Amino acid sequence: MSNFAADFKTSVSVNGISGRSRAEWLRRYVSFIFILFIIAFGTSLSIRANLGSSPISAPPYVLSLVPGSPMTMGQFTICMHVFFILAQILLLRRDFERR
Repeated sequence: MSNFAADFKTSVSVNGISGRSRAEWLRRYVSFIFILFIIAFGTSLSIRANLGSSPISAPPYVLSLVPGSPMTMGQFTICMHVFFILAQILLLRRDFERR
């Protein structure tokens, strides 16, 4: 483990961040899911208003244009962000800090 990671882990445990209650975890996850919906809505609204899309929202937009696509652009955006989180967990493996 690098010095930065060791220092960060020490500062996290000293500050008591690892001792969150179930209510705090529930609040954090609910707010995370709500924020994902806000991001998806904002991206979809930007596309519908003909303002264009950012590079990060281009893949969901292109996938939503495929004829017969079962999902909307907002649903693709949410799936893409969940994929990013799962990819981060897989890439970091043991270094991924589960709190």
